[in-house]
Amino acid sequence: MPIDDNMQLLQQLTSLCRRYGTDAYVLGGGGNVSVKNNVVMWIKPSGAFLKDMTPDSFAQIDRRRLQKLYQMTPPNDWTTREALVRETMASASNSPSSLRPSVETPLHDSLNARFVVHTHPTLVNGMTCAKDGAEVVKRLFPDALWLDYIDPGYTLCIEVRQAVGEYARRHGHEPSIMFLQNHGVIIAEDTPEEVDRLYDDMIAKIKTEYQKADISLDLSVNPMPAANRLAEAKEKMKQIFANNGFAHMVFSGRFAYARGPITPDHIVYAKTFPFVGEPTAESVDEFIRKHGYTPRVIIWDDIIAGLGTTPTRAQLALAMCHDGALIEQLAQAFGGISYMSSRAYKFIEDWEAESYRSALLK
Repeated sequence: MPIDDNMQLLQQLTSLCRRYGTDAYVLGGGGNVSVKNNVVMWIKPSGAFLKDMTPDSFAQIDRRRLQKLYQMTPPNDWTTREALVRETMASASNSPSSLRPSVETPLHDSLNARFVVHTHPTLVNGMTCAKDGAEVVKRLFPDALWLDYIDPGYTLCIEVRQAVGEYARRHGHEPSIMFLQNHGVIIAEDTPEEVDRLYDDMIAKIKTEYQKADISLDLSVNPMPAANRLAEAKEKMKQIFANNGFAHMVFSGRFAYARGPITPDHIVYAKTFPFVGEPTAESVDEFIRKHGYTPRVIIWDDIIAGLGTTPTRAQLALAMCHDGALIEQLAQAFGGISYMSSRAYKFIEDWEAESYRSALLK
């Protein structure tokens, strides 16, 4: 394909990033986009923000070299397996090592559609994270592919590849919409216009369901506490968390927070569980011993706080807490929330790829 055609594809992909890089579709470094021709695929690097992408910031993958990944017999040990997958993807990359290909690179490469846009919209996850999510998808989106929860990374890519192949054998074509339980949605089409149309139709249908169920699309948040209460809380939390490097805090009035992990992104940026109660040196130490990490969200009487080693990390932790609470509220329209299993969330907590993605956050 001529260079001018490649640049046009990259400009179109960048425009998709601008549209789907808003908070309505992803938070932090979540989500992914790609475009491909017969030889090369361009994909968002791991940890990058969709909204910040430019035509020259995508990782470029040689699709022929990537074929090695589908031919190998992966080790049973997941740590060894993921390391081998990273090495194989890196060897297929034509980009600098700083542009680490997304862990979803094989998934995007496996789909025939030219454009692939994977996001985690709050309105959609109210359905994909609900107990009746699979049944609702069958009713609202009969041509879509639903996948029960799968660990991200190589396992997800291979299982989606197999499921898409089975779908194509039954229907004569690949699915354009794929819903991933407790994760998000993938839309694959040959033009940006078709991607936009499918997203718009999907969101409109789901909004109608919330309206029928009389579920608000907005989360009720109590007013911020009085200034003196906020100042006292901030000072106490600084004394407890500053020594751990978490000196940055952002605050909100109380809202009905989620009691469990909802998606991988929530775990990456806000950790699996919040700290609930009055923080003291002893209670925080007990939390760290129990969970293995310093809490990123504090639920304390009339306030909710996001903690971080930087202002951005603190703001994102609070935003993820708010997003999880809204998803749980929306899920009431579809049978109530379905939290991730302990096996699933522990995989995310221990996964190198997610630790890498989190470490890139400024």
